[in-house]
Amino acid sequence: PAPVLPTGIVLANNLNVRSGPGTEFERLGAAPQGAVLPVAGQLGNCTWLRVTAPNNLEGWVSGEAAFITLDTPCAAIPEVQP
Repeated sequence: PAPVLPTGIVLANNLNVRSGPGTEFERLGAAPQGAVLPVAGQLGNCTWLRVTAPNNLEGWVSGEAAFITLDTPCAAIPEVQP
C-alpha cells in the first residue's frame, strides 16, 4: 500500500496554491476553506508546504498557522526542494 501522507486542513477562505515556495511564484489556483490537503513535503521549517489540492492541483501553499493546520509535527514532514 502507498504510504499515508500527513495532511493539512485549510483555515483560510481560499488558500493560494503556487507553482513554487514563495509569493513571487505563479498562482495556479486555490484550495477552499476546510479542504484536507495531502502534504508531500515542506521547505523552510514548514514555511511552505508541497500539497495536492482539489482537482489534483499540485503546488505549494503557505504553511502559516493562520492559513493551514497540520495533523503531523513539522519535523516529521520531509524537506523537499522546489
